[in-house]
Amino acid sequence: MDAKLGLNIYKKFTKNLTLKEYFIDRKNIKNIIFNMMIINKEMVLVEKWNQLRQSLFPSFWKYHFSIPMIINSKVLKGLILDFGCGTGHLTIELAKQGLNLYGIDISLVSIKIANYYKRHENKKIRDKLTFKCIDIQNLKSESKFDSCLISHVFEHLELERARIIVKELKRVLKKDAEIFITLPHAENFKGFGHCNFFYTLNEFNDFMTNIGLKVKKSSIEGLVINSIVTCY
Repeated sequence: MDAKLGLNIYKKFTKNLTLKEYFIDRKNIKNIIFNMMIINKEMVLVEKWNQLRQSLFPSFWKYHFSIPMIINSKVLKGLILDFGCGTGHLTIELAKQGLNLYGIDISLVSIKIANYYKRHENKKIRDKLTFKCIDIQNLKSESKFDSCLISHVFEHLELERARIIVKELKRVLKKDAEIFITLPHAENFKGFGHCNFFYTLNEFNDFMTNIGLKVKKSSIEGLVINSIVTCY
């Protein structure tokens, strides 16, 4: 990347990341982003964050509408795999609710941010959290996971990639382990450049069946589809 172009993007991207209440050390978090911008495969993610800067703010997630939906579903229990955990903000908030989560993501910058925030939590919360940059195909665990969270992931995945992921979920989850999936309903998030694919409820249910997941319950709640599924 051209250094001047990189600096201009950096200034634009971090313009609103200067409020002290958002970051314990805002210089460090901005440096994580800036340093990772030179990795081409992360540029698309950085550009999306540029449109949704608030998603990097802990205060944005503290009262996020998805938290009560996830907790009230009573799906997540035991050791929970948070597949596609991103920057870990939602994962951390769920740990504060008493859940034990193992978050994985293929984005190195996301995991660096997640571990940055984890380090600033107290030991009780830190002990409930693991964040790793890894493809699920390379994930090895001493014991299988009891349940799984997949939040805003499938709207980015093509059919064949989704099938591969489900195959790996079968490998790492306990038999009959429940999975809580949430993703945008229809085109509710279209204006934010957030989605590659859009689903109505019926389209989502068909997609789940095609990739090897059994839908136990699925509903539209506000702007999102929430679903409880298991692997075949």
